Amino acid sequence: MKYFRDKFLELIRFGLISGVGLLGDLTIFHFLVHSAKWPIIIANLISAFCAITFVFITSSCTLFQKQGFYWIDYVSWIFYQICSIVFFSWLIKMIVFLSRLEPTISKITTIPFSFITNYLFLAWLIQRGNSYRMR
Repeated sequence: MKYFRDKFLELIRFGLISGVGLLGDLTIFHFLVHSAKWPIIIANLISAFCAITFVFITSSCTLFQKQGFYWIDYVSWIFYQICSIVFFSWLIKMIVFLSRLEPTISKITTIPFSFITNYLFLAWLIQRGNSYRMR
């Protein structure tokens, strides 16, 4: 039971860290789309990259208590995120096209799905990396 409670609390803390990253992501995205008039996909790539870097560094050092910085973990996280961002950028564009929702609202609809996949991948990545380095 303690394991599930600890994992639940870890998920909540990840949610708080991701929430800060999300605020930055949405702020940058909204500015790039509405003020700078950049295409949705480019704006999402840039805003998401800023957010994922923040979440990786903050989560791995504080939440998962990772010792040290390992480039292979960061590169793996970036590669995963590139795939995820491309997919979710396409999905946002399809939601805008099919529903005529405003782009920022469309992006918000994808958040629960990207949040869960991000948590699962980062938790796996850090645990795998920590156990590998302890051998």
